Amino acid sequence: MDREPTRDRVEVALETCRLYMQIGYHLEIEAKTTPAYSMSPASQTNAFHSSIESTAQKNVDEERRRREHVRRVTAAVDRLGPLEKKIIKKRYLEDDDVVNYAVWPELNLSERKYYRIKARAFYKLALMLKLEVYFEDESA
Repeated sequence: MDREPTRDRVEVALETCRLYMQIGYHLEIEAKTTPAYSMSPASQTNAFHSSIESTAQKNVDEERRRREHVRRVTAAVDRLGPLEKKIIKKRYLEDDDVVNYAVWPELNLSERKYYRIKARAFYKLALMLKLEVYFEDESA
């Protein structure tokens, strides 16, 4: 498994989860209510198309996608070991702008042990969330 791209994917998933939990799930896409005029004649397709309905559908779909992302990430974090869970929650899910060097003393861990446990937690999360990136076979 390629560690750096895998770690980056897991970090993005965790930070996106925190963002969705903080700002909420609902996306306010507004329907276009002003008419659009065109010089070309309108074609008759006999199909009903409402911009309000399609906008509402986009809002519902995006909200569902966001809720599912948060559910998947929090379920994966909850399946980690107790210390791994504390590290991930403190560093990525609770507050903005929490840095690593502020977390490990708070949990009474040495720096080395903190990074080893965090790396193991990222490995497990990558597998649970199916975010792992593998090396490409260069011999092919």
